[in-house]
Amino acid sequence: MTSLLCITLVTVFTFTRVSTFDFVVNPTTIQIGFTKYMEVNCSARADKTANFTSLVSINVLHSETSENSGFLTLATIDVFDGVKVFEHETAEGYINSDEESYLRISWTFPSKWDGGWYKCEVHGVNAAWHPVNFSRTVSVIAEKPDFDSMIEEFRILRAGVSNCSFAGVLEHRLEKAKASAFEIPTFFSDSWYFLSKPSKRVFSPEVRASCELYGGHLAAINNVNEWDFLRNYSSSFGAGVKMVMIEGTDDSHELQWVSMQTNTNLTYTRWATGQPTSDAAKNCLFLAKDLGWNMTANSCTLDDINLLPRFLCKSY
Repeated sequence: MTSLLCITLVTVFTFTRVSTFDFVVNPTTIQIGFTKYMEVNCSARADKTANFTSLVSINVLHSETSENSGFLTLATIDVFDGVKVFEHETAEGYINSDEESYLRISWTFPSKWDGGWYKCEVHGVNAAWHPVNFSRTVSVIAEKPDFDSMIEEFRILRAGVSNCSFAGVLEHRLEKAKASAFEIPTFFSDSWYFLSKPSKRVFSPEVRASCELYGGHLAAINNVNEWDFLRNYSSSFGAGVKMVMIEGTDDSHELQWVSMQTNTNLTYTRWATGQPTSDAAKNCLFLAKDLGWNMTANSCTLDDINLLPRFLCKSY
């Protein structure tokens, strides 16, 4: 659904109006990796009965951070040179000083960098040939898809996979979604490891489903060499990683830590001092930076933003 937010009208030198001035950005919320198409459309027309007699140019700009500053021009159209594109390959428009004019930009699979503020500027002159300028802004949110959205998208994609021509699209969209949810993967021994990007919480069922969605599972550590590799990998992200959920639970069998996949005892543990405890509220396994990346038990729904919770997937 398209909505216009935070609209600002600016007139230079004289108060005036245009007969039409529309600025539409669709969508205004980007689901990173899942939103397939984005369009920015600005249209205007001079009003001969008002103090805006001639349209000269239309500009579309974007700022990632502020409604008031940092804008970069994406495309322009003017009566002298037509359309000029600066940031996107696909732009079209029509301009006539006396008729309805427009500038439209579109692209596929918008990223997190496409969030922020979009501005349309309309430039013209009044009957005295004084400059007259208008602008409107629209806010766009770019967010990582939540768990329910990811599952629904995957259901839709699977439903269409029987169409062979859809297979390439499926693979492309899944890779885009993975890039939005995980850091650049790393390889050790015979496995790939995917560390999730920062989130407000980790919740064990969602974490396991997310790993399985991309052909893996929550990472189990099988020996000291693997632990040492993952300790260094986690440390490479600096202060951005404090707690990482890995494979293991003692839910329903306190202090007996088993695999969530096989329900068999873990083959390797490296507990921090004082761990594990018999706290029934702490049934999931984590690597903890403040404990030397040794293992500790914590809640399976960890939503302490100060701990910067993440999770680690593993695939072969």
